[in-house]
Amino acid sequence: MPGPAVIREATLGDRPGIREMRRRVWHTTYGDTWPAEAIDDLFDGNIELVTEHPQSWTAPFINLVAHVDGEIVGAAASGVLPDGEGELVSLNVLSAHHGTGVAQQLWAATISALRARGCASMQIWVVETNARARRFYEKHGAAVFASGSASLGGIAAREVCYRFVFT
Repeated sequence: MPGPAVIREATLGDRPGIREMRRRVWHTTYGDTWPAEAIDDLFDGNIELVTEHPQSWTAPFINLVAHVDGEIVGAAASGVLPDGEGELVSLNVLSAHHGTGVAQQLWAATISALRARGCASMQIWVVETNARARRFYEKHGAAVFASGSASLGGIAAREVCYRFVFT
């Protein structure tokens, strides 16, 4: 079993590793939702994920990275919405590290960072068919309060939005 993850703020030097880790996660998680070519185009910067919900956050954006034995195995990105609520924009962990506590570490670090910016809760948009992520958020007490869609390469997928109130 892998050793404990080291969670820290991401640096510019982490960007390529985070991008490739996320690409791998998306191929595994969303390969039945969007074509591989569209996923690659997203991570190569050729297309964007288009959502019905606004994507604007108050600077600074929060990027966290998880390392195990020097390898980037997960990352979380979050920010503060204009109304002061936090948003967990993404939480990705390589499948080889599922069940090791890396996602839990990123979750806790994200909540801590958003609390430090004055947030009392956060929104989490997730593709409706992402059962693993949905179970994780529900296990932590997040509740669905909205729905919408996301489109990649012209192919739409339903999304649900959770709200998690910090305790």
